[in-house]
Amino acid sequence: MKLTKDDITALRQANEIVVHIAKTATNPNASKAEAILSLVKKPSSNGVFKTMKCERKIGVDAYLPGWSRKAFACFLYVGGLQDGAIGALRQLIRPDDELVLIARENGNNYERDAGLHHEELTATIYRNGKTIIDKLVLTCSVCPDNTARMIQA
Repeated sequence: MKLTKDDITALRQANEIVVHIAKTATNPNASKAEAILSLVKKPSSNGVFKTMKCERKIGVDAYLPGWSRKAFACFLYVGGLQDGAIGALRQLIRPDDELVLIARENGNNYERDAGLHHEELTATIYRNGKTIIDKLVLTCSVCPDNTARMIQA
């Protein structure tokens, strides 16, 4: 799915970004999923958020490789969105680009033996059929292997 000019403006102006990823119902055994980016901004007197009641949802393609058919993931970004990988993503993405998100495990045996789970959310940007950025790590987490995980199966 290609992003529109308003999608890009909203992504750049957002104060908070929540990413929800869930497996698609059409083929629950495949790694293909759907992602919804919920973009939130404090009310302003101008810009796209004035007409959007301070929230915009954008649907993009996503993948949850290696997870069961009921898998889902949730990632939250608040503040500091101008810095790091999120800041880079917000500056690089252009209208008509395709954004694909991948939520995946990236652990090793040492972490598993310690009862920990390492997961990450990556982004790939495609422009005119070419890869602009491949698997930019937006966030990662190492936490106990329980309900605190961002990816649930």
